[in-house]
Amino acid sequence: MKVLGVVAQKGGAGKTTLTVHLATYAELQGLSVLVVDTDAQKSASKWAHRRESETPAVFYSEVSGVPDVLKKAKGKGFDLVLVDTAPSHSVDTAKVAKLADFSIIPSRPAVFDIDAISNTTRLLAQIDANAAIVLNACPVGRGGENSLTTEVRKALADSEYPVCPVSVTQRAAFTHALIDGRAVNEFEPTGKAAKEIQNLWNWINEQLGAKHG
Repeated sequence: MKVLGVVAQKGGAGKTTLTVHLATYAELQGLSVLVVDTDAQKSASKWAHRRESETPAVFYSEVSGVPDVLKKAKGKGFDLVLVDTAPSHSVDTAKVAKLADFSIIPSRPAVFDIDAISNTTRLLAQIDANAAIVLNACPVGRGGENSLTTEVRKALADSEYPVCPVSVTQRAAFTHALIDGRAVNEFEPTGKAAKEIQNLWNWINEQLGAKHG
């Protein structure tokens, strides 16, 4: 079983959106997937309630209970667990990152977000966590990555953690899909948003070691 943490101390980075989309896509690839929702707002849990399908499984837990949840998940044969976190103080962020095999740090390509992400990267570096930054909700580019996203990618080149080569664009399909508890790979499986989630998952899967034993 592999554990993916989705962490960022700043709100509005799109952690839950990425979590549920990645979870759904991983399940479509044949994995047994659990999402652990540790955010008091329970956005992932509410998404699951709107869903017609009972999978991927979503379970709410405070961060203090995550170790026990992971132990039970392994016993039940889950292949992958994604831990969705709240914009939180350093203690909870560090706890999740320590438990994860790999963590992604979502960030919008904006000045305030870049300033804030350094707090998370410094924290994770202190505990030697395995992680990478994912640029999320990026402006649409013409035939490729938007120039602003590319500039931000360069600005983060000296960060404690690498920037994922796959960026995720702000697209209406993400919002439409979430309304009734779907993900873009179900709502518009051949669309650009679905392709970005596919590419992001493929990259993350490589970082996880591509093994789910």
